[in-house]
Amino acid sequence: MARFSRVGLTVVVVGAVLCSGALVGCGDDAPTYENACPAIVHAGSASWQDGSLRFGVWIRDVEEDPVDLIVTTDKGDEVVEVYGHGAVGLASAADEKGAPHEIVLSEKSLVGMKELTLEPVDAPGCTGDAVTMEVPPQE
Repeated sequence: MARFSRVGLTVVVVGAVLCSGALVGCGDDAPTYENACPAIVHAGSASWQDGSLRFGVWIRDVEEDPVDLIVTTDKGDEVVEVYGHGAVGLASAADEKGAPHEIVLSEKSLVGMKELTLEPVDAPGCTGDAVTMEVPPQE
């Protein structure tokens, strides 16, 4: 017959109580957390170079999910030709600075535009607040 010391028996009993869900959740009773939406921490000022509009974007997501960037013109059209780091699966960072990305847009998709709207969407599909930025006139 197995014998337990008082300490050993106490450890077994406490472990059984804890995993029974009486004090903390185990297995299916584990807490679930709501996904936090991504945020554009900063959108740098845009400038024209070699016929393309270039600017930086810093993306923050607490869970560091990959983030898609939806870019729309002031006429409501989505810009699909996004170069540089692109617009799909961008890295994010949990810290307040965010992860930096270079965004390059072709001239033909921006003819006559004065503003762009940038909207971050993370992998679980949570859409963060949109940021509007000015498109400078071409020189």
